[in-house]
Amino acid sequence: MRTKYFGSVLLSSLLAASLIAVLLSSMTSQTASANPGPGDWPMFHHDPQHSGYTTDVGPAENRLLWSYTTGDDVVSSPAVVGDMVYVGSYDGNVYCLNADDGSLIWKYTTGNRVFSSPAVAGDRVYVDSRDGKVYCLNADNGDMIWSYTTGYDVVSSTAVAGGKVYVGSMDHKVYCLNADNGSMIWSYTTGDYVGSSPAVAGGKVYVGSNDGKVYCLNADNGGLIWSYTTGYYAGSSPAVVDGRVYVGSDDNKVYCLNADDGSLIWSYKTGGWVASSPAVVGSKVYIGSFDDKVYCFVAEAPLGTSPLVYVGVAVVIVVIIAIVLIVRVVEL
Repeated sequence: MRTKYFGSVLLSSLLAASLIAVLLSSMTSQTASANPGPGDWPMFHHDPQHSGYTTDVGPAENRLLWSYTTGDDVVSSPAVVGDMVYVGSYDGNVYCLNADDGSLIWKYTTGNRVFSSPAVAGDRVYVDSRDGKVYCLNADNGDMIWSYTTGYDVVSSTAVAGGKVYVGSMDHKVYCLNADNGSMIWSYTTGDYVGSSPAVAGGKVYVGSNDGKVYCLNADNGGLIWSYTTGYYAGSSPAVVDGRVYVGSDDNKVYCLNADDGSLIWSYKTGGWVASSPAVVGSKVYIGSFDDKVYCFVAEAPLGTSPLVYVGVAVVIVVIIAIVLIVRVVEL
């Protein structure tokens, strides 16, 4: 009998260890893919979810360290990884600059203005141009690895997640490309221009369109999961955090939608267009409007539960089971 219970304890411990290992592995892989290291800002609004948030400490004073002059306007948001800064310009070039002193490392010339923000994943830079192309460049020297031609201008910024590149085009489509070779995996046609930059979270792609809708698509095959109709253009790029989608519209509103089914959680009417993309920090949402104001909203309690909580619950359950079994063995 004693041997039987010891066997039960051993089996339970092994199963518990396996469960914890799987959960920790899942949590680690999710964190690694979504949360770059301190100081890095690898793509538009920081990560595939477009949270717009980093744990890195910003400057405490307004002091210019360096500047670099391109050949035209710069509306592209820089991506920063390690000691390199990647940014596009209306002069048609993508620039890689030294983050410490602003010196030019390399530049790559596209066929038109570069409005979008570069995305850096591994040793590659993904960037779009108004020549209608998505480019994949070598992050170290700027050599082109591949390019993909859409049907019209591209002003949307790419999101890179799970070996795939997601981007919108003015040809009304959202594209999913293979990050390695640029081949198209799928495309989804909306009712108008897609200048919004896709956000990727939980196996879904969230993006707005000038047809006034916010779309949720299956990240693997592009199938429509849901759409939500706003009152005008939805050119804002969504942020997806804790099971909620935050997005602005040219109907002057900020929307908070349920990420699973697209149902409206709340909306707020500002005094102007909301083409700005929201940033989410903790329980607050920050966004700008064409009424010359910056707004801060309470995001409300998260819908989902952190993977860390699941791990904690699993550990507690395993410990309780082990204690019960050991006590029973001792009593024998």
